[in-house]
Amino acid sequence: MQDNLLEKNQKEIDPTNFKDRIDKMVMLLHAAKKKNCKFIFNVYGLTKEEYLYAIPSHRKIIDELGESICFYGPIPNEEVVNKISKSDFTFF
Repeated sequence: MQDNLLEKNQKEIDPTNFKDRIDKMVMLLHAAKKKNCKFIFNVYGLTKEEYLYAIPSHRKIIDELGESICFYGPIPNEEVVNKISKSDFTFF
């Protein structure tokens, strides 16, 4: 798969340069999951592959989050608004 090729040939991008610090939320939710908290974190606008390309060191964390994190990639704004309206919490 191309994902393996990317891992070998890339340098990790500095997340402190990100506009959105989703990496911090992922780390916090990972800690919560280790304490047996139940949640589903839906990520819109970014695929799992894009996230791991930017932060390959989070592969194990994302794997351990399992079904507690779902990446949807880019979807129409109307659909995102609809999903957010049904959510218990929203992080921008």
